[in-house]
Amino acid sequence: MLDRIKAAGVTYFADPSHTEPGQVNDLFGGRGVYFDDPDGHNMEIATRPCVRPYANRLSAGCRWQPR
Repeated sequence: MLDRIKAAGVTYFADPSHTEPGQVNDLFGGRGVYFDDPDGHNMEIATRPCVRPYANRLSAGCRWQPR
C-alpha cells in the first residue's frame, strides 16, 4: 500500500497530526501511515496493528483487543 501512495505522489505522515512527513509509524511494533484524501479527510492505513504492551490494547485510533 505504501508503494502505491508514494507512486501517486501523496504526502504521508507517521502521525495523525501530520507533523512527521515521509515517515512510517512503527510504534509498538505497528506499521501505518496517515494522509489526506482528496476531500481533505485524514485517512490511516495500518498494515500491522500497534499493540501497547502495558495495556494490551491497540494504539490510538484502533479498538481494544481482548486477551
